[in-house]
Amino acid sequence: MLSQGFRRRSCSRQMGVASFVTALAIAVTVGSRAASADPGSCSNQKDPFALHLAALTAADGTELTLEVAASSPCAPPPSLTKVQLKTFGLDSKLNSVDNVEGVPSPGGVATLALPPLHRKQRLRVEVLVQDDQTVHTVVFSGETTVQLRPDLGVQNVTAPRQALTGRPFHVSFDVAELNGDAGASATATLSSGGVQLAAKAIDVPAGGRLAVTFPVSLATHGEAALEVSISDAVPGESNLANNDGSANVEVTDFEVSRQILVPSLAGYGAQFNQHVYAKISSPPVTPTNVLDLEPKVLALQPQLVRIFYAPTAETTFPDRMASFIRTVELAQRAGATINITWSGGGEDRPELFMNRFANVLTDLVRNHGITNLRWVTIDNEVNSTKVTTAQYEALYRALDAALKTAGLRDQIRFMGGDLVQNNQRAWLDFMAANMADLLDGWSVHIFWDYWDTAKLQQRLADVRAIWDQEPEAGRKPLYAMEYGVRGLRTFNGQPTIDPGVYADGTPLTETNINAFQHAWFTILSSRLGYRGDVKWDSYFGKYDGGTQAYYMIGSPLAGWPLNAVYFATRLLTLTTRRGWEVLRLDGDAGTKLVTSYAGPNGELTVVGLDTAGADQNSASTTVDSYSVGGLPPNATFRLVYWNRDGLGALSSGSDVTTDEAGVAEVDAPLTSMFALTTLDVHA
Repeated sequence: MLSQGFRRRSCSRQMGVASFVTALAIAVTVGSRAASADPGSCSNQKDPFALHLAALTAADGTELTLEVAASSPCAPPPSLTKVQLKTFGLDSKLNSVDNVEGVPSPGGVATLALPPLHRKQRLRVEVLVQDDQTVHTVVFSGETTVQLRPDLGVQNVTAPRQALTGRPFHVSFDVAELNGDAGASATATLSSGGVQLAAKAIDVPAGGRLAVTFPVSLATHGEAALEVSISDAVPGESNLANNDGSANVEVTDFEVSRQILVPSLAGYGAQFNQHVYAKISSPPVTPTNVLDLEPKVLALQPQLVRIFYAPTAETTFPDRMASFIRTVELAQRAGATINITWSGGGEDRPELFMNRFANVLTDLVRNHGITNLRWVTIDNEVNSTKVTTAQYEALYRALDAALKTAGLRDQIRFMGGDLVQNNQRAWLDFMAANMADLLDGWSVHIFWDYWDTAKLQQRLADVRAIWDQEPEAGRKPLYAMEYGVRGLRTFNGQPTIDPGVYADGTPLTETNINAFQHAWFTILSSRLGYRGDVKWDSYFGKYDGGTQAYYMIGSPLAGWPLNAVYFATRLLTLTTRRGWEVLRLDGDAGTKLVTSYAGPNGELTVVGLDTAGADQNSASTTVDSYSVGGLPPNATFRLVYWNRDGLGALSSGSDVTTDEAGVAEVDAPLTSMFALTTLDVHA
């Protein structure tokens, strides 16, 4: 006889949420078919029902699923009148016979809970159904073999060891079905810190493997643990212990790439006033106190220096010619690459004047040992003068011929331009089209008011944009051979000395804000691919009857004081070297600006600041945190600051060691600049 239930357990087990939802959906669908069938209409069907069986086992029991499929016009029965289950051993002998009556089968699906069975045990099921549509009892049967429940395992979780804030990256992992008998559907989820980031439905075949990938981006820098998991498997799994995995990613604001922006850095420095040793600068400069200037110039270690040669003044005043030579010798002693700029004149007789200029250059090299003389520029800010492009080209061609005759053309390269903003495109177009065989570099001059830093950025970007649009064969590397900041031209109704004053009346060159904006300029220029920058200018001196006070080193009346911009420039010359590469640095962290340099033997330097500090002259209590990836793992960097304490000077921080992902973390006050370097340097 069939009993009301199995002797060992109830006839059904409670379904999980996913299973219940699936069964309910089936019940609703099939229920509408049952409602449309006429009572007794399927009683004449020879085979009104077919039985499909599945038995999945695990350590905690076996689940037997009976699915009754109905042929039209029959509908799946809502319950099974009687069920007989025969269980066979692995030796094919009958182990047991169990009977149950009144088994619910919503939608034609019934689930029975059995004790744990062995894989490959055989089950035979006989089902009796009698309801209004069948009239009489219908008997049908089926057979199945016990299989293992699916076991989905998370494997091979991978993510980049380091990623950029706000930039998409991918987290990938495999989901393997490990038991080999039954596949499963499930939900794969990616989370971090308990917050779900993404989820997707997956289907894994029996014994199969599925690769799962989630795109993700993280907004905050720092170490992030990314957790992946598998849940809500249907059929239910035999093992949940292997449904999780994780990977750690270091999220950074910036990442040093291997892409080269500048293949050979010319470096950073300043204009040297060629009249500092001449009578025009005295007083207050004297033959005695000028000697106190020289060690400070040498300590700056300028990498690139520009010096005017004023032909009329030098030939008219012997002391100015002597001062010019002595200034060039000072630049040579400082180890700087030297650019001599012909300040103007001679357009009507280019051969005559350029022969004289070539003689001056030859004398410097042959008689004064100026081996670092590597650049010549003709005409200062030529696009602001009456010199035509044709006259300009003629001067260079005349000097080219004269230097070839002197045997110096291989040593001395030509830099063209020194352009201001007005009409700069026309001049760059001309140089690209007509002087590509002469020139080895293009130069521009950029000045801005301290309250107009938009111009600082625009001028650098505009010149670079023009450069990008020139034909590749004609364009030449970019240099900023003069740059500087200007202040208020009047204060309390009185005119001020160029470049003006800060809002409180302080000479602008003596302020931290002046130095900060110079630093901003230099970092941005390197990011835009400029080869080098020369600040206007180095120290107190007189070019002519007027007064210009842009200098880094102040008047001898005050003991040649070092202004804050001196130290900001020194941070760059301390931590970079000529000939290094400028590397592209990926990432965007709002107002933070960072650049990077690499030497030929693995040297690395990263320099940065927050441009939001450009309008603050006093010390800031706001501290920025910078995270930089793409560095060698477990490497030690020296940390040097400019203006860390608001005093405009240099100071050393504690060494910084990158983690295993090659990430360095640096804290720096808002109004400061920092440098991380592998060079063994100290402030």
